[in-house]
Amino acid sequence: MSCIILLTLSFIMQVSPASAQAVLFDFDNAPLYTSLPINLTVNNITAHLSATGQGYSIQNANVMGFTPQGFAGRIIYPNSINLSDLLISFDQTLSEFSIMYACQELGCDDAATMRVTAYMNGSFVGTSTKTARNPGTWPSDTLRCSFPQGFNSVVVHYASRPPTCQDYGVIYMADNMRVTLSTANLLSLNLTSIIQGFWDGTSMVIDSVKIYLRNAASPYNKVDSSMTALNNSGNGVLLFSNAAAGNYYIVVTQRNSIETWSAQPKIFTAGGSVNYSFSTAASQAFGSNLILKSGKYCIYNGDVNQDGIIDAGDLSEIDNDILNSVFGYVKTDINGDEIVDASDLSAVDNNLGIFVIRP
Repeated sequence: MSCIILLTLSFIMQVSPASAQAVLFDFDNAPLYTSLPINLTVNNITAHLSATGQGYSIQNANVMGFTPQGFAGRIIYPNSINLSDLLISFDQTLSEFSIMYACQELGCDDAATMRVTAYMNGSFVGTSTKTARNPGTWPSDTLRCSFPQGFNSVVVHYASRPPTCQDYGVIYMADNMRVTLSTANLLSLNLTSIIQGFWDGTSMVIDSVKIYLRNAASPYNKVDSSMTALNNSGNGVLLFSNAAAGNYYIVVTQRNSIETWSAQPKIFTAGGSVNYSFSTAASQAFGSNLILKSGKYCIYNGDVNQDGIIDAGDLSEIDNDILNSVFGYVKTDINGDEIVDASDLSAVDNNLGIFVIRP
């Protein structure tokens, strides 16, 4: 029986060189009906949510019988009608924070003021306020703060009542928290890497790579990783948020390529950027583990099963996919044309015996 596989590149992620991407905490994966404190992790960022007073819990957005504008799924909802602050700390340094809120107001002509105060290791950084633009019943808006010097905790506080409204409560619900990592402490890499089978001499098929930073000394442990999509020239920008400044080997991995290490560890500095190209000389890779193709030094590909060597096992997987007429975004597509055929088999056959070379 033939098997047809069609996948997309929807998982490929490009990181902007200017800033980190905003990460959304929508609370939909938080345990329903659970009271704070809780920990939530998204994209390797962990948020610890707690509260003062009688606190908050995770509820459905329509817990009141209606859903405020912009709210959906699961939300943070007060456990009582008494004032409580929402306390949120993070395991990484942020430059921006926002959270959607809706205060208890019933048919009001004006709205309460909300406040967010940011701290870095307990020291005050700055504060910001917001008043809902469209007052009414449980009006929603977004409370934001942005401090480039960085912060790692915030307090969300009901600051003041609506000036004239009589039918209100000092409570609010919250949803859709977004955070952006501070680039002040991030390590940045401007990478050029060409995948052998994806390079036609003038352009490379766009594909994702995962880059690891490894310690410069044995046993060369993984310290951090980041993903990006290499463009048609093999260029990509990566940000690392978990590694401290230091010396690291740059290790390139891709769905069917031989894992390839930089020739030497590179010095990374907080807030700085490293430029590294594997395409200019064989000596850019540890053990000169690159192949020259149409003017560029390329990373060998054909390690379909990612066992560190291109051998008969890889040929077998490609042969099976040829028999089953497999196509699309699959690891057995060695030349990136989204068809598994004899050309992929030939490419792997030419690379038999190539293996990972590590320190």
